[in-house]
Amino acid sequence: LSHKGRAKNEYIRLNTFVVNNQNEVLLFDSFSNKIIYYNINGSYIKTERLPQGILSETNMCAITENGDILQNSNIINDKSDIYSLICTDQNSYSKDIIHTSPLRTKDVSMPIGEFPISKTTEGIKLLLPMSNVVYEFTGNNKITPSFAIATEARIANEGVLSQQNDFSIFSILDLKERGYFSGFSSIFENDKYMLLKSYGKDYFLIHKNMKKGVMLSSEYDETIANIPLYGVK
Repeated sequence: LSHKGRAKNEYIRLNTFVVNNQNEVLLFDSFSNKIIYYNINGSYIKTERLPQGILSETNMCAITENGDILQNSNIINDKSDIYSLICTDQNSYSKDIIHTSPLRTKDVSMPIGEFPISKTTEGIKLLLPMSNVVYEFTGNNKITPSFAIATEARIANEGVLSQQNDFSIFSILDLKERGYFSGFSSIFENDKYMLLKSYGKDYFLIHKNMKKGVMLSSEYDETIANIPLYGVK
């Protein structure tokens, strides 16, 4: 990887990266609106510039089965298209909106989670804000419910979410105090397990074959706060 700059193999701001179906590493630079390609050994391949705005507010991406890019974007003001599909056709790019959230912010770029997308050989799973449902990306370019986590808390419907005009971690905590489910911020999985991280110290571990789960809790330690699973009990 080169360094910051405006040359074709340089970047201004790296948002995320993915490995595509050809085992190439794609680096997303939303400031320069380009994707930088490297091979798995770190050698530069090419750079592709996208139409202005396509990569705006990119938080996380995943490559679909046919090679398109499923994009998760931050919410900023009334721009709340949190999931889109970037379609590639002979080096020409277009963008289709898949899901728009009713949430809004006030001049702040707010992600709906840290890692709201997971991809395995079984497909792509994703999260929606304040939801107890895990969704899957289907072949017809839609997201559909896969399963739900049982909870005694209330689930915020679209009407409740649309009232959040200054969406932030504080509004999530406020809704939680009012009895609403805070949702999940991240999803991780392999062939056997799925781990859902909440907006606090709790994790939900699911044994996929048994279709059972258990709630886990981690102790906060500011010296290791960036290690997600440290201290899980």
